[in-house]
Amino acid sequence: MLASIPQAIPSTWQEALRFLSSPFTWILDSQKFLLGFAVTGNTGWEILLKALFILLPTALLVAALWCTVLSAYTLPFRSGRGGFLIAMVMSWWDALRMMVFYWAGLVRFVVVVLSWLWGLLKLGGSLFIRFIKFIFTRPFALL
Repeated sequence: MLASIPQAIPSTWQEALRFLSSPFTWILDSQKFLLGFAVTGNTGWEILLKALFILLPTALLVAALWCTVLSAYTLPFRSGRGGFLIAMVMSWWDALRMMVFYWAGLVRFVVVVLSWLWGLLKLGGSLFIRFIKFIFTRPFALL
């Protein structure tokens, strides 16, 4: 679809369109590569693990690239360019922080689930040992 747009406009404006769209064409290629890597794999487990660990941070990276490049066009027309650039850098910082927090949250979730399973295993072992003691000591309690 993107290749058919330049053919729809007059040939005199095609070069101007190519110049104006040049910042976006590399984002489309990188978006295709990044999201393609995040959702493809050889096995189902590989696709599941990539979707779990890589898909959301990759989608955030692609969205941040789009927002940054689109807002770069507005930079010459802004009165508070310095504050806007600081806000852009801070938003990139927040995006990277959120990626780290996402992975830290996944690690925390795994630790909580493993702790829960360990607690259940200890509880089951304790109940089994108490049941065995009960079976062997019950006849003596009746005497």
